[in-house]
Amino acid sequence: MRTTAVFIAIAALATESAVSQAVEYRSPAGVEYRAQRDTGAIARAESALAANPRNVDLIIQLGIAQSGVRQYGEAIKTFTRGIAIAPQNAVLYRWRGHRYLSTRQFDRAMDDLTRGSRLDSTIYGIWYHLGIVRYARGDFTGAVDAFTRALPRAPDAAERAGATDWLWMSLSRGAGPAGQPPRLAAGGERVCAAAPPLSRRNRARFRDHGGRHQRHRGGDPELRRGQLVPDPR
Repeated sequence: MRTTAVFIAIAALATESAVSQAVEYRSPAGVEYRAQRDTGAIARAESALAANPRNVDLIIQLGIAQSGVRQYGEAIKTFTRGIAIAPQNAVLYRWRGHRYLSTRQFDRAMDDLTRGSRLDSTIYGIWYHLGIVRYARGDFTGAVDAFTRALPRAPDAAERAGATDWLWMSLSRGAGPAGQPPRLAAGGERVCAAAPPLSRRNRARFRDHGGRHQRHRGGDPELRRGQLVPDPR
């Protein structure tokens, strides 16, 4: 019995090690982003869920815990499990869509976030990440719409700053003469004039830099050197 228990423990550790070392995403430049080892949050979430396996809130908590250590593939499976139980739960689509975005599965992210927005149009995270997906796909008009919807729903100043900066990056990609830097799309001044005061600082920064987009200081670090990378949240 003792020998069997030891083998089971070793097998469990091997499985955990394999998950924690999995390559979750490889950037176009060849940079690998690997899952990290659980520091306890996943184990606690799994224990709570085991006692109530159809509790959607506990499923979401497990998926968020997995996301926190970049176990994106496992998180996607967890949110998919939740969707099978509660297919009309917008929060599940918000989180699975976010994780698809983190792993650069843009079409799947678009499907989930769009569906989530139809189920519940009041969720900030849906509009914010839908804006990033649209931006990544070159739909800057659609991105402007999403970030404009996200701004009044931002939960705090950091997220408001991030959404505002993404909005300005989207507006700055308005069509300009061939070979010229991006410029604000028509209506950009009017849209951002109505944004929170933080946008004035961003507006000055865009003018100073000739409309070149800068990575925002708040919110998810999805854009780095012009290239989307996974965020740890």
